[in-house]
Amino acid sequence: MHLITHNLLARNAKGCTTNSFPLAFRDAHGQVEIQEQDINPDFVCNVLPRLEWKALIDAACQVGDESLPAEQPNMTDDELVQKLHYVLMEIHITEGAMVCSNCEHICPISNSIPNSKPDPKDSMEYFSTLPVAHLADMTDGNGHVMYGANSVAKKRARVD
Repeated sequence: MHLITHNLLARNAKGCTTNSFPLAFRDAHGQVEIQEQDINPDFVCNVLPRLEWKALIDAACQVGDESLPAEQPNMTDDELVQKLHYVLMEIHITEGAMVCSNCEHICPISNSIPNSKPDPKDSMEYFSTLPVAHLADMTDGNGHVMYGANSVAKKRARVD
C-alpha cells in the first residue's frame, strides 16, 4: 500500500465518527519496500494541495522516512517534487496494520492490501475514502485520470 492511498483512508464505522483519520501504522516499519517508479511532476504538483499534510508526515515517520518538511510548503521546487514522489509513490507497505485512533480497530495489511473487513460484532462497519473531489483534477495533461478511485467513480456513473 502506498502512502498516497493511506492519505485518503478514514474509518467510517457506526459509533466511530470523530478522530478516525488518519489511521496509524502499527508494525509496518520493517515491512516497507521501495518500488521505484517514473516520476510525474505534474501529478505530484496537482496532488499537493489535496494532501492532508500532517497525516502524510506522520505516516512517513511511522515507516521510517523523515525527508519531508514538517510544514506544508507553499511552493514546489524540483527537490520537493522528488521527495514527495518518493514518499507518496515509492514507499510501499507490504505487511503490518493500521489502527483507528478513535476506536482502536485494527486493520491488517497483508500482501500490500489493507483489510477493511468489518468486525463481526458490527456488520455496519466499513472503510470509506475521502470525497472523490480530492482526486478530481489529478490528470496526466491529456485528460486521463491518474489515480484509480476517480476512474472507478466514473465507471459506476456510466453503469448506473
